[in-house]
Amino acid sequence: MGNTPAYFFVQVKATRQGYTRQSAALKTGVKAGDVRKMVRCPVPTYVIAVDEPAGRAFILSVHGGRRGVISSVPTRHPLDEANRKALWAEVRDHWRSLRGTTRSSRFV
Repeated sequence: MGNTPAYFFVQVKATRQGYTRQSAALKTGVKAGDVRKMVRCPVPTYVIAVDEPAGRAFILSVHGGRRGVISSVPTRHPLDEANRKALWAEVRDHWRSLRGTTRSSRFV
């Protein structure tokens, strides 16, 4: 990694659509074409969905075999202090490994 800063790309989607009934995931929309571009990117990529009325945000990694539309983001990874630290560690580790593609993520 040397002196190169660790960085990642994120698409932030604010919504007032609420949550799905079955899985309580936050409804949002990321087009399939955007998902494919994010997956092809050698930089770690994420979607952050923001529940605008509640002021809460949730993070989802976009990597690997994901191809289609993202219509909702699970709420299991709130963008809180613990997950911000975990995100930093994940991105730092990605750049330390110099693999070029994100192989795994805790934010799935």
